[in-house]
Amino acid sequence: ISPDGKKVAFVVRGEVFAASAKDGGDAARVSRTAENESQIVWSPDSRKLVYASDRDSTSHLFMYDFATESESRLTAANDTDHSARFSPDGKFLAFIRGDKELRVVELTSKQQRFLSRGVFDRPPFAATPPFRWSPDNRCLAYLSTGDKGFTNVHVVAIDGAEGRPVSFLANAFANTVTWSSDGKVIFFDTTQRT
Repeated sequence: ISPDGKKVAFVVRGEVFAASAKDGGDAARVSRTAENESQIVWSPDSRKLVYASDRDSTSHLFMYDFATESESRLTAANDTDHSARFSPDGKFLAFIRGDKELRVVELTSKQQRFLSRGVFDRPPFAATPPFRWSPDNRCLAYLSTGDKGFTNVHVVAIDGAEGRPVSFLANAFANTVTWSSDGKVIFFDTTQRT
């Protein structure tokens, strides 16, 4: 469902479609490729969709703009790009490259920045990426698995400052992280191993 509640987007047989959430009816086809699209995410203003597509035998991110009815490519690296999430103001898109890098792309210029290296273990059926934007759009909290196999929360600013851990638990299988509405507290789930 789009943030404004007016549209619904979905994937059928590897293609992205969108339809009215209120009236239903015929869905508009967003993508037209022989390859698979997946992991759709709405922009905060409900005007754009980002999705992963394996058009080059490697998953890259594409953005569809409903106003112009056009698609643009956001990433083109040799490694897999996935788990996209818009910043609250809609100006940036954070994503994971190769399960080892957290990156951000500024959507107007399409300029990318490396933010942090980590081990981004997503459980197979996780519904959300293992990171979350701060309410002020300035940093990301993310879950990364360390050398001993413990998953903890780290925070990295998008201005290039180095990421730092903010939790230090013998924790495994954490898969969600959330900021408080004022951006002062980070919540995450934990499962202790004994």
